This record gives sequence, structure tokens and C-alpha cells, in this order.
Amino acid sequence: KIAFEGERDELASWKKDYTWKQEEEVNRFIAQHPDVKPLLAEAPRVIKRYFGDKVSLALEMLYDPDADNGGELFILIQTSLPPQDALTRLDKVDENWWLDAQQRTDSLLNITLEYI
Repeated sequence: KIAFEGERDELASWKKDYTWKQEEEVNRFIAQHPDVKPLLAEAPRVIKRYFGDKVSLALEMLYDPDADNGGELFILIQTSLPPQDALTRLDKVDENWWLDAQQRTDSLLNITLEYI
């Protein structure tokens, strides 16, 4: 029961930090790949350091029809910043955290920009 309550707390926290675009698919992916959980917990804090506290984040499953990996989970940084500014900030996230952190997930979790 304790593990279940902990999972429920994790999900509640992530739903506060992220908009879920495909909730059932995202839940299934996280259950199948629990190694992404620590990164999902860390990412909002790190991303906000570079994009500001008001940045919106979303989780979305994307599928490559040529790959047989069951899809990849993306953290979408939803931004209205000018593209060059947003890309510079994303580069800083990559250089200072993500390129090392991503190795913990076998590249099944990615971060990209979504212009809004």
C-alpha cells in the first residue's frame, strides 16, 4: 500500500508540473520505464532555471514508425520566446544537465521546444 501511495503522490506532483497530452499512454510508458521517474522529477526545476518559473511543460508520447521501441516520451518546453533565444536556453539545459542525465534513460526520454 505504501508504494501505491508513493506512486499516487508522484503522479500528483507530475500533473502539477506538466500538462499530459496522452495521459494513458504516458502512464503506460512510465510504468514500463521506471528509470525515467527521477528525471521527470528533476526536469522542471532545471528547466525553470533557464526558462523562468512561469514556463509551461508538457509530456507527450511520440512514435517513430521506423523504430520498434514503443515510442519515446518527450518533455515539451512550451514557449513563446523568440526561437533563437529559446534554442540558446535549451542548449544551456542540454550542456549543464540533460546530456549527462539523458544517459540514465537509454534515450527514451527527450526534451524539446514547443512554440506556442
